[in-house]
Order: sequence, then C-alpha cells, then structure tokens
Amino acid sequence: RHTRYWRDWSSDVCSSDLDDIISLGYVLVFLQRKRLPWQNIQKDRFKKIGEMKLNISFKELCKDTVPELIQYFEYSYGLGFLDEPDYDYLVTFAH
Repeated sequence: RHTRYWRDWSSDVCSSDLDDIISLGYVLVFLQRKRLPWQNIQKDRFKKIGEMKLNISFKELCKDTVPELIQYFEYSYGLGFLDEPDYDYLVTFAH
C-alpha cells in the first residue's frame, strides 16, 4: 500500500536492483527525518509524489540528515538501468 513512498517513480515499467537501492535511500531519509517531503499529499497523490521525486534536489531531500546521503543519491541516480552497482561502495554508507 505505501510502496510509492519508497519506490523510484521511474520504475513503474520494469524494476531493477537500482530501484531497490534508490528505495533504500528514501527509507534512510525517512529514518533520519521521520518524514518524507511528499508524505502529506492528498489530491492527485501518485502523480504529485512522482513529480516531487523527479524535481526535488538531493540537498533538499536530505536536509537535516547526514551529508553522506546526498552522495548516496548522487551515486544511485548516476547508475544506468543495466549498470552493476558497486555494493562494496554502497555498504560504506551504512557505517
């Protein structure tokens, strides 16, 4: 039911490891901020959440979180759909 809070908006057609990585980033933001910027949207909810995810800057999304989350999103969104993520690098954000 709440999957759209976490999933990357562009993944409606086909999902990949990249979608999971980006979704984990949203979970990490939520755990630090206790909310996501799009959480209280009521009208045209799915469309507006998607628009927000496409237009929000990493700096704004990660406001009041550890600075490494910005790097996490920059890396994640820099990956192509078929790129193999560097999981060793991603694990460094968990420390």
